[in-house]
Amino acid sequence: MFEKDCNELFVCVDENDNLLGSVAMLRQNVECHYIQLCRMRVSRKARGTKIAQRLYEEAEAFARLRGEIGIELTTSTDQVAAVGLYRRNGFSVTKVEKGFVNIGLLPGCNFYLVHMLKML
Repeated sequence: MFEKDCNELFVCVDENDNLLGSVAMLRQNVECHYIQLCRMRVSRKARGTKIAQRLYEEAEAFARLRGEIGIELTTSTDQVAAVGLYRRNGFSVTKVEKGFVNIGLLPGCNFYLVHMLKML
């Protein structure tokens, strides 16, 4: 059983210990029984191999073991594959909002954030 106040990072590696992907789970608010899925990454060479699906399944199993009632996440509309993965796994869009970045090489870059939730 996992500790109630711990956060987890799941990683997937190949037989040579090359990182294929990772996902972090973060409890933002101890009063709320939603856990946040954040920082899901899949290496370029592992894309199209169902690594993201496997990582998501581990993250959901972790949330269920902890007794969470839901998983929430935020992504952007340009992450088409990610939005599709989450929708296929039962997430609903709860909010879409305009974002703005003013850093580095992308000064004044506009984008849209997609907030999603899945009840467990």
